[in-house]
Amino acid sequence: MPLKKKLVALFACVALCASFVPVLAIADPADDEAIEAENDVAMTAQAEGEDAEMAAQANNESVTVIATATGGNIDIAVNDRNLTGGEVASVNKTDTVGNTSGTNKVVITPEFTLSIESIAVKVNDVVVEDVDWVVDATEAWTANLPASPDVTYTFDVKVKSETDTFTVVWDYSGDFPPDALLLHGKASIDEGNGIEKIPHEGEGLGELYAIQAGTLVTIHITPDYGYQLESASLNGVQVTAGSEVSSFTFTMPRNQLHFSSLFTPVEDNVQSGTDQVISGTIENADGIIDSGNLQLTVNEMDDAETQAAMDAQKTNTADAAVMYLDLDLNQVVNKGTTVDGVATDENSWTISQTDLDHAITVTLRISDAAAATGGPFYIIREHDGAYERIECTYDAATQTISFQTDKFSEYALMTDSAAATKASKSTLAKTGDPLTAGGMVVMGVVALGAVVFATRKLREQR
Repeated sequence: MPLKKKLVALFACVALCASFVPVLAIADPADDEAIEAENDVAMTAQAEGEDAEMAAQANNESVTVIATATGGNIDIAVNDRNLTGGEVASVNKTDTVGNTSGTNKVVITPEFTLSIESIAVKVNDVVVEDVDWVVDATEAWTANLPASPDVTYTFDVKVKSETDTFTVVWDYSGDFPPDALLLHGKASIDEGNGIEKIPHEGEGLGELYAIQAGTLVTIHITPDYGYQLESASLNGVQVTAGSEVSSFTFTMPRNQLHFSSLFTPVEDNVQSGTDQVISGTIENADGIIDSGNLQLTVNEMDDAETQAAMDAQKTNTADAAVMYLDLDLNQVVNKGTTVDGVATDENSWTISQTDLDHAITVTLRISDAAAATGGPFYIIREHDGAYERIECTYDAATQTISFQTDKFSEYALMTDSAAATKASKSTLAKTGDPLTAGGMVVMGVVALGAVVFATRKLREQR
């Protein structure tokens, strides 16, 4: 560093240090007495302040706030203590936040983007006119109302909006409150006619829409595969199930909405409408549908012409039909048992599944009467006029038949006489195998003994 700069830095350091050098002074006894007097006054004021604060706390009185808001939600605080715990449409709460006498400060704040049009006030059920409300930049209304022991304030708040556009929002990630959360499903709103989707960034976030008040909105609430809609909530706004699968409609109110849905797991299932089939299951159905669940309905098929055509497809004349069935496979998507507490007219949408992308496994437990035929069995399937034999597996212990199929229409369960005969012969062969070798040995010994005996007898006669 150049010498000049070093000197400048040194002088600066010295000057800085000099500013911190204490100045010595000779104590004056009169000054000490003045300082002590000042300290006494300060300590007395502090003590009096603490006593006043304790007295104020001890004299806190119960305040009851009863309020209703129309047109939007509000937040209420008394003497800077919040009584609503958030934005609400109504409140009836008592808390020890009031003063014994004088006034209580009341602050009423509308929800974001809204403003207050008017507030009607009662103090202990007596109407108070011309309350001196002060409105700040946040649209909060503040007033000092008469205080008394156990006072009751009643407010009728009219809320309005400076805009005709409000929002609907939901979330998939769990970052939002539970009243705006969707798990195990998706939702979307049809755009246009006063409805605009607002772009946003963030993985896992749901959707945000800006909608004009009074607009009829169509919202699609779609569960994942293996789940069903149990209930939906839009801040209490009633929604109505539409004709399109997973569609609901509602009229946009003049306030912001949080949307949430409850989806519950539901397995694919079999419903039997005939005594010939007791129960059943569906397996390997992943990828067939992407929403709701599959339901197989089994009923008796009593069309005589179709039955005769199926009989003509028997492999052997000795084969016999055990039962004729109509198998209907449907995708089921529930409308929710209730939506905001209102029951729907019908509980689900159903979409017929007649031709699948891949085969699924169907297992049916047959009745005792059907099982008494003994099996084995095979199936004749009629689909769109084409007949086809389908092999099936029969478990006598559980009285179940299992087969794979990718088409659903009419089915006939047939006894397989050829397989039964083959099985019978196989059983006889397996049963006789160990006896054949032993039997031959025994028969050989007997035959040899007979020959020896006969030879000896012949010699004796000679």
